[in-house]
Amino acid sequence: MTRSSKMPFKSRCCAFLSDSGNSKVAANFLTWAMAIAIRVAMSERRRHHWRNVSLDAVLADNDFTPESIADDAMGLDSQWEQQAVLDRMYSVIRTELTERQRAALFAELKGMPLDEIARHLGSNRNAVYKLTHDARRRLKRGIEAAGYQASDIHAAFAE
Repeated sequence: MTRSSKMPFKSRCCAFLSDSGNSKVAANFLTWAMAIAIRVAMSERRRHHWRNVSLDAVLADNDFTPESIADDAMGLDSQWEQQAVLDRMYSVIRTELTERQRAALFAELKGMPLDEIARHLGSNRNAVYKLTHDARRRLKRGIEAAGYQASDIHAAFAE
């Protein structure tokens, strides 16, 4: 074991910065360290926000209805196409997804972190990821079964 591997991480970082003599290396390291610190702080802030929000409250505030999502500023043809796609999506979500898949998918769409969804469902992050992955695959298959392709959906919502 080398001397540096016995030193605490903070001490190794300080030693690296003082020994480098290269301000570009130090600046790159500090930029990297700041980016990590910001990501950690933002993740903690998100977790704190969702910590006291129940999954039932997120699902009760469910404004995912085709009428609430369609863009009124679009032309009539685009509005009709959006409405048709959204109706099919809503139908697939209601009929082809399990209750747990629906709950996890809606919570994810509302911005709830996977760790919080897992906590509410009594599961773990990986299981929730798999649950929402399977839900998205079922949703995609259901939409494709109705004759829609990804390009059709992009065209309907991109204008």
